[in-house]
Amino acid sequence: MASPILELRGLVVRYGGITAVKGIDLTVAEGEVVALIGANGAGKSSTLKAITGWTPAADGSIEYRGQSIAGLPGHRLAQQGLIMVPEGRGIFGRMTIEENLLMGAHARQDPPADVLRDMQAQFERFPRLAQRRRQQAGTLSGGEQQMLAMARALMARPALLLLDEPSMGLSPVMVETIFVLIAELAEAGMSLLLVEQNARLALEIASRGVVLESGLVVLEGSGDDLLDHPMVRTAYLGESAVN
Repeated sequence: MASPILELRGLVVRYGGITAVKGIDLTVAEGEVVALIGANGAGKSSTLKAITGWTPAADGSIEYRGQSIAGLPGHRLAQQGLIMVPEGRGIFGRMTIEENLLMGAHARQDPPADVLRDMQAQFERFPRLAQRRRQQAGTLSGGEQQMLAMARALMARPALLLLDEPSMGLSPVMVETIFVLIAELAEAGMSLLLVEQNARLALEIASRGVVLESGLVVLEGSGDDLLDHPMVRTAYLGESAVN
C-alpha cells in the first residue's frame, strides 16, 4: 500500500456539549479514494471540517504527509495541496466565474501564465462555465455552481481533495456529470476523501469505504466489499434484509 497522505488518530470533534466525532482513526493513502458514508449527523462533515481547521479538533491528531496540521490557517493548507469543496459549494456569488477560478489559485506561487493555462484547462473540462465566464457566479444553476466549485478547487492543484456532499441538490444528469469528473480524477491518481449521501455512487468509485454511525467508525473495507455487505445494503442502499 502507498504511504499515507492523511492520518487521523483518535479524532474528537465537539460542538458545545455535543460530541460529533468520538475518537476515530482514518487513513487516506497516496492516490487512494476513500468514501466516508453514514446517515445525517453521523459525523462525516465534522470530520472534514476538523481536517481543514474549520472546526478545531477537541482531541486526537491530524497529520498530512507526516506532519501535524493542527491549527494551520487555510491558506497554508492550500499551499500544501490540501483542498476542500465544501457542502453548499461556497462559491463567491458576486464574483464572476473567472474571478472565482482565480481565487482558487490565490495560494499558488506560480507565474500568471501558468494560472491562466490552468483556467483554460478548466474551461475545456467544463464548457458551460466557459460560455458564462464573465457571468456572476450567484446567477448560475445549482449544477453549474457545483461545477464551478470543483473547477475552483482544481485551480489549486490539490494533492488531496476533500469533497463534502458533491451531489447534494443536483439533478440526476448533473450528478452523473460530477461523478464522471470524480472518476477521472481518481483515475489520474489524485488522493480523494469523499463524503457523499449517495452511498452506492460513492462506494462504486472508492478504493475503500468507511461507515460512520454516531461519530464512530463501525465498518471499513473495500468499496466492493461494502457494496455487498448486508448492513450497508440494508441501511444505505435501500435494499431489504432478504436481498
